[in-house]
Amino acid sequence: MSNSRIVHDFIAHENLWMRGFNSLTFWARNMQYLNSRWMLKFSWLRNMQ
Repeated sequence: MSNSRIVHDFIAHENLWMRGFNSLTFWARNMQYLNSRWMLKFSWLRNMQ
């Protein structure tokens, strides 16, 4: 029983870690996208002047 409990805890921790990692990569991708859009907007504004 204790052995399966350890395995269960390990799997639960692994799932939690993967979820956190996925959300981190998701946010990093979103920030990259937003930054590129802002850079485009900024360069466009500079060209307007």
